[in-house]
Amino acid sequence: MAVEDIAHYWYTSLNPLSVHSWQQLKAERLSTFQSYQLGAKTTRDLQNYIQRDDEPLSEYLERFIQIKAQVPNILESIVIGASIEV
Repeated sequence: MAVEDIAHYWYTSLNPLSVHSWQQLKAERLSTFQSYQLGAKTTRDLQNYIQRDDEPLSEYLERFIQIKAQVPNILESIVIGASIEV
């Protein structure tokens, strides 16, 4: 996925060869953006997420993925179940 706005600026402002592992990148990203998070979502938030009547499936899935990213340590089986119950 392509990043936009502040995330794009952050990625492009990294010094060349300054990241040596995915773990380091993850840690730096979390320390930079954690304060921007509105609050962690729960499994229940994801399970209660529904597609609006006038919303195209592609937009719903994009929003679903954004919500999923805010649920810490969610099991893949729960994500699959929630996405099927659209």
